[in-house]
Parts: sequence; structure tokens; C-alpha cells
Amino acid sequence: PHLPDYMIPTTYLTLPALPTTHNGKTDRNALPPPHTLTPLPTGQATEDEETGPLHATIAGIWREVLGVPAVGSADNFFTLGGHSLAAVRLLFLVRDRLKVELTLRDLYETDDLAAFVTRVGERLPAGTELTAESADER
Repeated sequence: PHLPDYMIPTTYLTLPALPTTHNGKTDRNALPPPHTLTPLPTGQATEDEETGPLHATIAGIWREVLGVPAVGSADNFFTLGGHSLAAVRLLFLVRDRLKVELTLRDLYETDDLAAFVTRVGERLPAGTELTAESADER
């Protein structure tokens, strides 16, 4: 018997002991909140990667949607706390700001930032000019 991949935890937290109520039962309210278990973004670009305005624009959208301070090229959307509703918001913002139509499947197939930037770049309308200012749009 094996667990499917999606059921295997990506983060573990070691506690000295489980918090208990005065009756000896586990005090679930005293457990750390789940968001403290989310891995932090690396914020690092890979060495062989050339980052430009498109990368900066999409990284800004990811930061906005995920509520993280930095996003690196190898960071995974779902590992950083992304979920289906955040994915829909991400795709809406990409369509609104870059005029690129993507599906949820596109995100699931390219869930790290570098691959997602490549996918968006492939579908970017011809003649689209991105500047440093467009990377800072909100």
C-alpha cells in the first residue's frame, strides 16, 4: 500500500510534544498554524538563466498572488502555497496584464517560475514590448 504523491507531505514540523488539553486530548487550537509550515521562496535565479522584463513581470504577479516577498526561478507555485483559486487569479492577472491566454493545465505542466515564464513567452502576442515599468505594475 502506497500513498499517492499528492498525499505525501512536503514539509514536516518536529514538536517536542503534542499540546494537550487538561483532559489529556490533543489541543488542536494550540498547534502551529499551517501557513508557518509553508516553505519559504528561494528568491534565487538559476545561474544560467537570463532574467528580463517578462521574468520580472511574472515574478511580480506570483509575489502578489502568493503573498511572498521574493520568488526564484526554481520556486514551485504550489509549494509556495498556491492552490486552485490562487491559480485562477494568477491566470487572470497574466491575461489582464500581458494579454496571454493560459489554462490551468499550462500552470500544472509548468509550475516553477522559469518554465512558466517560458510558456508565457511562447504565447506572448507578437510586438509586445515589456519595460521595467510594466514589471512594477500592480
